[in-house]
Amino acid sequence: MNSIDTLQFLNTVIAKREHHIALVAMREGEKEDSWTAKELTEESAALAQGLLNDGLMPGDHIALIADNSPDWIVACLAILQAGA
Repeated sequence: MNSIDTLQFLNTVIAKREHHIALVAMREGEKEDSWTAKELTEESAALAQGLLNDGLMPGDHIALIADNSPDWIVACLAILQAGA
């Protein structure tokens, strides 16, 4: 199994655990934000559809350059869902 297969498998596993916490981020002032698996998959699916609507094609290559954050994770999952 290569790294792309592993990440796509992760996306599938996350979707099956929809009510479990999938992501926790510490914000300034020790404020904690968390997302359920359902919230994470819905947000990444919406972004994937937006990317496809904007002309992204399955198989396209994308460089994802950003600070480590929940947004990065959503973007990564969305890119995989879009097939890029």
